[in-house]
Amino acid sequence: MGVTRLIWRWAGVTLVALCSACQVWQVQPAAWQANRDAWGALPEWQASGRFALRYGDTNEQGVLVWRQQGPRYTLLITSPWAQGGVQLEASPQGAQLRTEDGQLRYGDDADALLAQYVGWQLPVSALGYWLRALPQPNAHFQGRWDAHGRLTHLHQHGWDIAYTRYDAGGTRPTKLVLTRTDLEARLVIDEWAAP
Repeated sequence: MGVTRLIWRWAGVTLVALCSACQVWQVQPAAWQANRDAWGALPEWQASGRFALRYGDTNEQGVLVWRQQGPRYTLLITSPWAQGGVQLEASPQGAQLRTEDGQLRYGDDADALLAQYVGWQLPVSALGYWLRALPQPNAHFQGRWDAHGRLTHLHQHGWDIAYTRYDAGGTRPTKLVLTRTDLEARLVIDEWAAP
């Protein structure tokens, strides 16, 4: 009887501790919320940088450019595995992928379209938010922030995103690492362009 009570007490204390940790994990600083709102007010922006990708025994490197224009976005990737380059355009109406040699592929889902071409899964539909240190809206996430209100870790859609460097203003990430069990992508943003 005494052992059973002890186990139940230990389980209760553990559950309370876990719930408390979740609450602390989800506290969103005012500075981050202001930055999120500022990003939301920008209909157009661009990020240019480099990436290093590791999945299984394969390592790839390349250059990427993300252009956001309202609900439409374009992702340009230049790397050896993309046979020179690939351009993915997406909007609420669907997605289009153009290869370096001019071939076109169409699909309803940008994530699936890119995966068909490159052979690995990357949540492109969330990437435009993650680049700005924001979670994709209307989807569950967990986040952790530093003392300055900058997002340092984000967990969403089974991915962990670590933000290891920001620009001088502290509002735009310049280095982030996306990790899933079978894939790691390191991104360095060399240039942000926004009105």
